[in-house]
Parts: sequence; structure tokens; C-alpha cells
Amino acid sequence: MESIPEVKWQICLFLDTAHPAKFKNTIDAALDKNIETPQKLADFMSNKREFVPISADFDELKKYILSC
Repeated sequence: MESIPEVKWQICLFLDTAHPAKFKNTIDAALDKNIETPQKLADFMSNKREFVPISADFDELKKYILSC
């Protein structure tokens, strides 16, 4: 797995898929084992989150990104 580079920006936009550790209880039960959460992911998940619902329309996403 590629490591996440340190970012020095004020605003960041992350479009991502879920890491199995984000659903730890479900994955642990399905695999019948305890998976370890990577430290960088644990640090990231402990940060403040802000969610902005955006439709699946590219122009709406582009407009939002350019407005930041």
C-alpha cells in the first residue's frame, strides 16, 4: 500500500474508497481475525471531519472545487 504524503494545504479534498479498518468490527468478524489499523489512518480518522453532500454530477463537483 502506498503511504499518504504529508500535505501542508489549508483545504484538502479527498475522494476515496473505504479502507477495511474503517469498518473494523465487520471486517474482523468476516475474516475471524483482528486486523490492525495503520497509524496514519488512525491519526486521519481522529481529525475533525466536514462533509458536503454533492450529487454524482461532474459539473456540480467541479463548481464546488473551484469555489474553495
